[in-house]
Amino acid sequence: MNSLNWVQKFKILLDIAESLGSVHNNKLIHGDLHSEIIGYSTSREIWLIGDLRFCRPIDNPLNKNFGTMPYVSPEMLKQERMTTSSDIYSFAM
Repeated sequence: MNSLNWVQKFKILLDIAESLGSVHNNKLIHGDLHSEIIGYSTSREIWLIGDLRFCRPIDNPLNKNFGTMPYVSPEMLKQERMTTSSDIYSFAM
């Protein structure tokens, strides 16, 4: 990743953020966002979020403690209700 310039790094972050936005726009919470599930689509030339098996509906997320450390948000550690903010925290980590 060190060989990438700032524009390339920004493009990767923007792609991932837009992918997460698509998850949220579909009224879902990912719940297990971490670096190992980010992949590059050569056909679309874009970085995408994978492993959508933990997605939960925004209006009914389970209060089950899961996720990948150290990407788990504080509210998930405290067994509080997941929100889209939980995913945004994981993205920032």
